[in-house]
Amino acid sequence: MSGMREAVELITLARDEGWVVVVYGDYDADGICASTIMSRALKDFGIDPVVYIPERRNGYGLNKDAIDGIFDEHFPQLFITVDCGISGAEEVEYIKEQGAEVIVTDHHELPDKIPDCICVNPKFDDGYIYDNLCGAGVALKVGVALNGESAYSYLDFAAIATVADSVPLTGENRDIVYEGLKLINRSPRSSYKHFIAKSESDATAQTISFGIAPRINAAGRMGDARSALDLFTETDENAIFDLAAKLTAYNTERQKCCDELYLSAKNKLKEKGAFGRVIMLWDESWNTGFVGIVAARLAEEYSRPAILFVRNGDMLKGSARSVDSVNIFEALKACSGLIAEFGGHAQAAGVNVEVENFSRLETAMDDYLAANYSPSDFEATVYVSGKLEGAYSARFAREIEMLEPFGVGNRRPVFELEEGALGVKPVRQFSPHLSLKSGKIELMFFNGAKYSYLIRSRAKKRCIFEYNISKFRGKEYVKGYVRDVICADGAGADCAEEIAVNNILTLACGKADCKIIKASAESIND
Repeated sequence: MSGMREAVELITLARDEGWVVVVYGDYDADGICASTIMSRALKDFGIDPVVYIPERRNGYGLNKDAIDGIFDEHFPQLFITVDCGISGAEEVEYIKEQGAEVIVTDHHELPDKIPDCICVNPKFDDGYIYDNLCGAGVALKVGVALNGESAYSYLDFAAIATVADSVPLTGENRDIVYEGLKLINRSPRSSYKHFIAKSESDATAQTISFGIAPRINAAGRMGDARSALDLFTETDENAIFDLAAKLTAYNTERQKCCDELYLSAKNKLKEKGAFGRVIMLWDESWNTGFVGIVAARLAEEYSRPAILFVRNGDMLKGSARSVDSVNIFEALKACSGLIAEFGGHAQAAGVNVEVENFSRLETAMDDYLAANYSPSDFEATVYVSGKLEGAYSARFAREIEMLEPFGVGNRRPVFELEEGALGVKPVRQFSPHLSLKSGKIELMFFNGAKYSYLIRSRAKKRCIFEYNISKFRGKEYVKGYVRDVICADGAGADCAEEIAVNNILTLACGKADCKIIKASAESIND
């Protein structure tokens, strides 16, 4: 990787001459893990670095106020950025003016102006084998360059970051997550073991995605990113437990705040009326820590990019999320004349725009997407790998598990099952999750309670599901996890009798109901 040899030489000089070294990270899970890996690698190499994590309110990346504070307190001779810096050419010059050397390690898309310093980034066209590493993946590479194979002991942190940052689980990323999960399952660190549910089954990429990563990210979203770094660097077990509890509480509060912001965004979208190929909304009351999550939710729901902004004076600070078929970074780059600042990846980006340019940016984005993408790119699509015709095969389900880790770029295969009426019961009383009884496989439908009447009906439907293997008391259980239920054309004709009875009962009692009631012709006439 270009710049790596020069970076190692400069870090070696810093160690030999006793320089003060600062690791400058980021507030998300990738930035926290990258900072952890880099600081551990430097310590193993003989340098005790100062680690600085900005809070979300300070903005992404290098900023002069933070740089001034670091120089006032530590006066470093070397700055090493992780998961940021490639878009900070001006800030890098400012650091150099203060008398320090700079090494930028980053993985984000390359801007037009590259910082004038040593830069380590897989996006450079230098012949390196893989260009989709996350920030922690790049930090791991630096660690290996400094300390050899002993740096692979940080693979668990790199795996967490790789899954959390939604980079493709292909190529080298797949190796990182596969090997990192081995460490997590063999000897999980105290810093994250509290986030892994006790189970006989091994942790997977999904465990990271839903168990570990949201809690690490929640710290930064709630304005306390430092607590996540402290969790990963603390050695006292009691302190680790307290920090883990704090991050779990942050995540619970984050979920509540995101639900409220989502409803607010939906109301704004309803008031705004018809939208084009991009959804763009802003509000002064929204929290910058949550708009990215809600933007991702809207992008998935409406099958098009979504950008949500928070107004601060005359500036709108936003987070963009996209669908697999649309490269949001390239779209923003094409409209950069209307943007104050932006950076990111194909599927996610940060963007700042002046209020007066908001409408023009929205129009320009819509025009660019119309010119470069087809209508089918904005249609919800489910890629089905096959149809379950008879009873499921446990062997086949186990073979699918061998394709782990699943995630972006390597989605878990889904299958379809054609059914009529299905047996339905809640997993437990008042639970929103359903257990569905099919003659071919037992199904689980998370948050499916609101569709229970439809599932019970005789309407022909296709259940889209994925295989899941769980273990309990040493025994394997294969279930299908339902991801969607699609009714066939003319499905209403299949349940005409229920509809007719329901209409008669509606006329009789004056209110609509969706229950299936068995009744004789005589009782209906009565």
